[in-house]
Amino acid sequence: MTPQNLPHGQETILVVDNELAVRRITQRALEGLGYTVLTAADGAEALAVLEIEGDAIALVLTDVLMPGMNGVTLYRRVRERGFRVPVVFMSAHAEPIRRELGFERNFGILGKPWATADLALAVREALDS
Repeated sequence: MTPQNLPHGQETILVVDNELAVRRITQRALEGLGYTVLTAADGAEALAVLEIEGDAIALVLTDVLMPGMNGVTLYRRVRERGFRVPVVFMSAHAEPIRRELGFERNFGILGKPWATADLALAVREALDS
């Protein structure tokens, strides 16, 4: 797929990753696809952003392995607080996530490292489901 053929959008996405370089690369890629991007360096910061921004956030895109609160715990806390926003996990290890979350819905998995086309498709699929 060429960049102009990739799915685009205008929604607001919260990117959560403890690595600054990953946050910046992901932010640039998503903004290039038309999205508004907010970022958080960890799960606690992500929850604070969700509390402030609320329904403005259409999707949470989070790393799984982070110090403190990992991505799966963040997912559970998001649900516990009543947010129904879809979550996409970025991970090189998808199967442990699938096993831990079982048949829960409203989450997706994007393999790491990702190509922009994979990112665009995973985000659009999660937003449209």
